[in-house]
Amino acid sequence: MDEKTPTVAASYGGQAVSFNKDYLLSAPGVLKLGELIFGLLCWALVAAVYLNPFINTPAYQFVLFVSVTSWILTTALFIVGVLGLNNSKFSTAPWGIIEFSFNAFWGLLYFVASCVAAAYSGQRPHLIVATVFAFLTTNLYITDASFAYKQWKGSFPWQRAGTQTNVSA
Repeated sequence: MDEKTPTVAASYGGQAVSFNKDYLLSAPGVLKLGELIFGLLCWALVAAVYLNPFINTPAYQFVLFVSVTSWILTTALFIVGVLGLNNSKFSTAPWGIIEFSFNAFWGLLYFVASCVAAAYSGQRPHLIVATVFAFLTTNLYITDASFAYKQWKGSFPWQRAGTQTNVSA
């Protein structure tokens, strides 16, 4: 009797779902992984302060909301990319627009949350570190948004063939 070896791919709705290691090595995959790591560090540090009733303010509640919500949604989007669902099951969705909108929105919200965290951090070292991680995460989301824009439009506006900028003296 021949026994068949199990495969990594699984059938889901008539289309194969498999681990996409190319996504992990791509710029969006690496950026998403960085967003997850720095975002986790940010909200873990803010959550430690959030438990202190003397420091618990609406400002920290906002920072915690932004960091936790974006982390959960980024995790879901990362899983979609790693499993290749954006290329198989949900291939008809406009992923360039979705990724650009998602990253631009969270980049903007993270920037506001970073500014709020910086304004309220005071002399507390763990909040200063949380603010640094929040700004790093902001940069990752904005960079990811620029790559998503390039995926959506095909290239950056200044890279399009036939487009020249007139510089007149």
